[in-house]
Amino acid sequence: MAESLFDRARRVIPGGVSSPVRAFGAVGGEPFFVASASGAYLVDTEGRRYLDYVQSWGASILGHAHPEVVEAVQRAAADGTSYGAPTAREVELAEAICVRVPSVEKVRLVSSGTAAILPDKPVGQVGGQGETPVLGGPRASLVRCYAPVWVFGDGTYTVWSGA
Repeated sequence: MAESLFDRARRVIPGGVSSPVRAFGAVGGEPFFVASASGAYLVDTEGRRYLDYVQSWGASILGHAHPEVVEAVQRAAADGTSYGAPTAREVELAEAICVRVPSVEKVRLVSSGTAAILPDKPVGQVGGQGETPVLGGPRASLVRCYAPVWVFGDGTYTVWSGA
């Protein structure tokens, strides 16, 4: 019998998946592995088709591989994929967010949870055992520990939509 993709993954990825949320340890069984997706559907590596109610936790509001989104990503990627430096596009996005959400004066766009909370350390000073997790820091008056993470404070906002 051929070794499963999950067995292979467990040898090289903790829990066999890249997110502890998808590890299946608490519920048993094996996760399915996605081969492709289009619109509202996923197709796994065995060829089974699923209606995707998760949609990447809301990030795929237009569905998977929407033609206009694919085209826009391809155009943007043609200019480079990651710079480690500011870009005009991020300024334009931040301006658009501030215009559309009047209470937001500034926004910091980040690509990871670590980057989202680093400016607002120390983490975990507020909240006790059994309470809703709340993080706090020198510039943050309230941070709820859910994805996406929003850090509210004195006009400095951190938004994380990483997965």
